[in-house]
Amino acid sequence: MGNERQVHEVKSNIFEVNEEYDERTILRAALDFHPTVCESLFAKRVVIVEGDTEVAVFSMIGELAQKLGVEGSLDKDTTVVSAGGKWTIPALAKVLNALDIDYRVIHDTDRKGLSNAELEEKAAIHPFKANAKISNIATVDRVLLVDDTFEHVLWDLDQNESVKSTDKPFNSWKRVRDYIDGKQNLTEKCESTLKEIVTFAFCK
Repeated sequence: MGNERQVHEVKSNIFEVNEEYDERTILRAALDFHPTVCESLFAKRVVIVEGDTEVAVFSMIGELAQKLGVEGSLDKDTTVVSAGGKWTIPALAKVLNALDIDYRVIHDTDRKGLSNAELEEKAAIHPFKANAKISNIATVDRVLLVDDTFEHVLWDLDQNESVKSTDKPFNSWKRVRDYIDGKQNLTEKCESTLKEIVTFAFCK
């Protein structure tokens, strides 16, 4: 409430351990290599993303929200956290739940054109299998799935646009930077999806 400080104690049993999934180890790795994860523990609002591409794009979130006509953006009160992969997201969400910190999660569906039957046959650690776990822990209303990857939001496959396979974070950042500066057009579909993501992540 406003600037009122709240204190929450995290219980030691918020993580689960089994043969294929050890949230404590995954979170430890995230904490070791991502200082922004630590910052999120003291943030008013957190947006958890999968990796560097989203962080690069959201580094311009104030300008991007204005370009898209998104009103009421909370970008100045929001910390964007790279989970460094989907399987770290449930661990981060559990900590934020325990600390009662407001957050949103944006991640890829990772279907890769596979049918439900083909996905069912994939190993338990396959990225698609993380989707259900994330929505269960973070709750569906806090999660937005991107179909199929975040790069597809910026390049319209239906219009035969394609992203370079190398240096995706920079290429995505440059495309959005040019879009903000009026040097690059996005298709109506891409613009609409990007606006939906920004509104979901940075507005109440």
